[in-house]
Amino acid sequence: IVTEPEILEYNYKEKFIIAKSRTIFGDTLKFWIIDKTLENEKYISMDSIEFYKEIEKLKIDLKLKKRK
Repeated sequence: IVTEPEILEYNYKEKFIIAKSRTIFGDTLKFWIIDKTLENEKYISMDSIEFYKEIEKLKIDLKLKKRK
């Protein structure tokens, strides 16, 4: 799985990894939902509105946390 160069926030549980990344030029934020149980099509890159809709739709009980 390849995400943007800098992960700003993330969180995970058994089934999902969620993340917020910044593009190489720092002008765009992308949000990711990675389903660890699927072999194909297991990650989705999206904007923040889509991300929070998908979090609700998939009933993912995770909040993004800043990277240490």
